[in-house]
Amino acid sequence: MDLERIVGQFTDAWNTDDPEARRRLIATTCTETTEILSPYGEHRGIAKQLESIAQFRSRFPKARCTSKVLGQHHGWVMDSWTTDFGDGTAPLHGIDIALLDDTGHYVKAISFSPVPPP
Repeated sequence: MDLERIVGQFTDAWNTDDPEARRRLIATTCTETTEILSPYGEHRGIAKQLESIAQFRSRFPKARCTSKVLGQHHGWVMDSWTTDFGDGTAPLHGIDIALLDDTGHYVKAISFSPVPPP
């Protein structure tokens, strides 16, 4: 399983303003039962994830997100991410811990932020 590709596609969904491209990226990494938990909300399924990203893009249109896989074992992957808001605001750093199924789709992800930069 190419974890950098999977995590990269999930991250890329946060960077695109094209709703169809965003939908394709999320559909390749999430399912209708995917749960995403963060300090900013809880989302289950593709529609809720797309809604969350659309709200983020509307609020922070210049933002760019990057991620890097830090490790994995037993189906779990840990990645660090940074959101650069593109408006002079200090970047936000976080850590995600996600359980992936055998097809490379997120089952559950828990995001922690803010955290010190990696």
